[in-house]
Amino acid sequence: MSGVSRSGRLKVEGEHVTLAFDRLLPHLPEVVWRAITEPGELSNWYMTAQVEGRVGGSVDFSSESAKVTGIITVWDPPRVFEHEWRVERSGSPIAQFGVVRWELAREGNSTRLKLIHRDLPRQFARNFAPGAHALVDRLEKYLENEDLPDWRKQVQELQADYSQNSS
Repeated sequence: MSGVSRSGRLKVEGEHVTLAFDRLLPHLPEVVWRAITEPGELSNWYMTAQVEGRVGGSVDFSSESAKVTGIITVWDPPRVFEHEWRVERSGSPIAQFGVVRWELAREGNSTRLKLIHRDLPRQFARNFAPGAHALVDRLEKYLENEDLPDWRKQVQELQADYSQNSS
């Protein structure tokens, strides 16, 4: 991976945190773009998804435990996909957890992926970072056509590392 840390970087800014990942993926941007924007691809490694691919369009991701919705604020295939991140959990009010930005840049026959989640409330960052890390790992395995790691197990394994680094 040419010297880039696999861990996310947490930058605290008052009551909010920016979480950023930087990975070099051995696939062209068009392949990575499909994996992060096409519902059929997303459901294989992420969550059940609906993506209305345009600025002002909507995203709707759902799993057994949560539903994430938002409006697409940047849609620039195959370079930038940015959307709001609003979470609904059973029995809880809808919470706004910032903006997610996927940036893809070609580097030879590979893609530099930058995943940036900004305006994440500080009180959630410690628990959110390991989950995001595990999802990026799942994306990599999916693109390599390898078995996907168990998300919950990996989150538990990563939790201590992020707790130490986000105090």
